[in-house]
Amino acid sequence: MAKGPTYTPSLGSAFSGANYDWSGTSSISFSQAANLNTGNLIKSAPNIPSKNKFMSPGMTTALDAGFGIAALYFDHQFQKYETQRQNAVAEQQYYRAKLNKEKENYRNYEVDLRNWYRDTDWVEQRRQYEQKRKELQAGYKGEVTIAATQNFERMIANIEGRFYEEEARDIVQMDTIRTELISQAVKKVASGQAGRTVKALGNQFEQQWLANLSNRNITRRFRIQDKENQKVAADTARENTVNAVQFYTPTPIADTVKPMMPLPVEGVAPTPAIQPGGLGIKIAQQGLKSFQKYQDSLPSYEGGDAPKRTPVSLGESK
Repeated sequence: MAKGPTYTPSLGSAFSGANYDWSGTSSISFSQAANLNTGNLIKSAPNIPSKNKFMSPGMTTALDAGFGIAALYFDHQFQKYETQRQNAVAEQQYYRAKLNKEKENYRNYEVDLRNWYRDTDWVEQRRQYEQKRKELQAGYKGEVTIAATQNFERMIANIEGRFYEEEARDIVQMDTIRTELISQAVKKVASGQAGRTVKALGNQFEQQWLANLSNRNITRRFRIQDKENQKVAADTARENTVNAVQFYTPTPIADTVKPMMPLPVEGVAPTPAIQPGGLGIKIAQQGLKSFQKYQDSLPSYEGGDAPKRTPVSLGESK
């Protein structure tokens, strides 16, 4: 800061009467100091006019310091309440988000619970359907088994009937040959033929009968084997018919999982912002700056400090 102008008062070396003239004193008069003792040397600094005609430097510095401190205080208060407001908003947003999340969880839980009841009802109905289908299939298989068994019995009866019919036909054929032999022999005897003719005829029929008997035995063995084969085929057909209809195995239906109630929402509340501090330090700094500014605004004098003013005693004579 610029220093004030330097003034050097010059004192006259001679005094005349009770009035003393200060020569070279920037037009400063001491007429009021008449009748002073000539031995008292007034060592006082002249009054230095200030450039500011309205306020002195001290008042200006004091007002500047006051406004600065007031600005610091109100700025501190504004930051303080603004921090409190931001903390309150952050806390409100945190609890609102937490509440909204809990509402969302409970809405989802309610939807999942309704779906679970619906799925549970469907599972129960499906199981009943599978069980009913199993029972119907078992009943149908029983009916098919009975029908196949009855058909097998008829086939066995037919096979046995054909076999015995063929056996009876062969027996009748053999008896026919014997009857034919007897009939021819009687005819020969009745016609007067006897002896070798009748014997030859008997041998002829005997050979025919033996040949037929041999063929019958061979045919009978084949017939019996064929009958057994037909029985086996009929039994196989019965088993295939029965096995063609399988028992129904119900499709396993898993139980639905019941949804669990939502747990409480856990979270970490926002950390409050630190409120501004150090107001006293700032005020002290502002006061120190203002004091330094006031010191810089004071005028400086040659030789150090300003001279001290000596009070003047009025009414003293020379």
